[in-house]
Amino acid sequence: MRKRHKPSWDLELCCIESLCNVTVDTHEVLITADLPYVNADKIKINPIGRRMLEIKAEMKRGIGFEEFGITHRQGEFKFFRCQVRVPVPVDFTRLKTEFKHGILEVHLPRKKLQQERTSYLVN
Repeated sequence: MRKRHKPSWDLELCCIESLCNVTVDTHEVLITADLPYVNADKIKINPIGRRMLEIKAEMKRGIGFEEFGITHRQGEFKFFRCQVRVPVPVDFTRLKTEFKHGILEVHLPRKKLQQERTSYLVN
């Protein structure tokens, strides 16, 4: 069965899906998002349930299809948006961000699993 791909834009919401990457290590999940033409104070990050994160950012100026060399469509985009699945349990309350040169980094500390018992009683 062939996988169907969705477009990377939504004309109704006037947004483009930003390029995102998720990296998992032993202590945190790092999500990076490419957000050119955005000021840091126009970025909103919202958890959706326990395993999703939405990033939405207003652009400094609108970008039209013609700037991508697309002439058979019309429309203007004013936001970047992405929804990212977080593959492991994280603590959203300790989320930290860094935004530099159009790249957003979202650091999410992993939740610690209860330690397994290391000693047992013998009868």
